[in-house]
Amino acid sequence: MYCKNCGAKLHDGDTFCDLCGTAVTKIVSEPTPSHAVATPSRNFGGYSQRVDSDEMKAYLAMQRRWRNLFLCLVVIAPIVGFLIYAHFSYDITTEEALKYGPIVSLIMFCFGIYPTIKQKLQKPYIGTVIEKRDKLILHDEDDAPDRTKYYIVTRDTNGKKHTHKSTGYEGIYRYLKIGDEIRFLPQFPAPFEKKKEPYDTHTCCVFCQSIVSLDDDICPRCKAPVLK
Repeated sequence: MYCKNCGAKLHDGDTFCDLCGTAVTKIVSEPTPSHAVATPSRNFGGYSQRVDSDEMKAYLAMQRRWRNLFLCLVVIAPIVGFLIYAHFSYDITTEEALKYGPIVSLIMFCFGIYPTIKQKLQKPYIGTVIEKRDKLILHDEDDAPDRTKYYIVTRDTNGKKHTHKSTGYEGIYRYLKIGDEIRFLPQFPAPFEKKKEPYDTHTCCVFCQSIVSLDDDICPRCKAPVLK
């Protein structure tokens, strides 16, 4: 059973939604005739109920495995690199390689684990987009490309203001409009789900930020389940 307002999963006996506070309405379902047509998977309004689905959990688990594998490679690479350099060069000894390699590996590990820690500390919420802005980041080096940092400012149902910023928010930044009701889901790379309206035909993938038809169950680009 799911909340009719925010789509959060409810437990037996709940009278109010833990996420948005909406009262739970008990619905007594009638027996479904054997010839009934299957209910379509598309959500015609509100928030998606696929957030806690088995297919979504499986896709997130796969993402975590690839991320952890990449982090292991990044952590090991400096140690191996210093040892190889020490073997073929007189500039550094093996003892120095074993000293500096782990230091660099520790720094790389801290950079790699930071996004995961940040994600764990964030909490989901229901809110509204109140401001959008972007800032061009210029680089002095000729070979370094300029980047744009995107800011998405929201206000939750308790009145608290949240400012989310990233250079990787371009797709979701262009998709969201000021005034849109959103659900913040920190477990996803693009952690904003826009509340669906009955007339909406497309949504933004919370993984690759592609604009996807609500008739699709799977994102054509990254093969992730579509929140609909």
